[in-house]
Amino acid sequence: MQVDLNSPPKCRLEKYAISTFLMKPSQAQSVSLNIDFINLRINEKDKRKYLVEYSISYDNTKGLVELSILGAFHFDDGIEDKTAMLAWVNGATILYGIARSTVSMMTSQSFNSVMLPTVMMDKLIQEFIKNGAQQGTKNMTSLGKVE
Repeated sequence: MQVDLNSPPKCRLEKYAISTFLMKPSQAQSVSLNIDFINLRINEKDKRKYLVEYSISYDNTKGLVELSILGAFHFDDGIEDKTAMLAWVNGATILYGIARSTVSMMTSQSFNSVMLPTVMMDKLIQEFIKNGAQQGTKNMTSLGKVE
């Protein structure tokens, strides 16, 4: 099937950065993955632009990998109450793919190559928004808007 390049996706990554990357030996006997959302923010001047930022900590028997990733996105329709979750999930999922690729590439030359497991971002984001609203977080409401 040919891709129509004249019809870009509604959610586009404009730029991203990996601000932290760390890998070190681990004494872990089991595997743990933590994803901590730092920012889910809509640009108040242009509701089509938003930011997703989170940190990942993956500890397994091969080593501990930590990284922080940030992405600036453009959502063609603008973000409203009904589209906020779609925008957050798409953005976080796109960034996680970049994180998985980066970890794989950075560790592939060692004896302890690491591949981050796949995850479902929708449940993680719902929990982040719910917890932020319960804790009175200033930059998020339960609908994912910046106050």
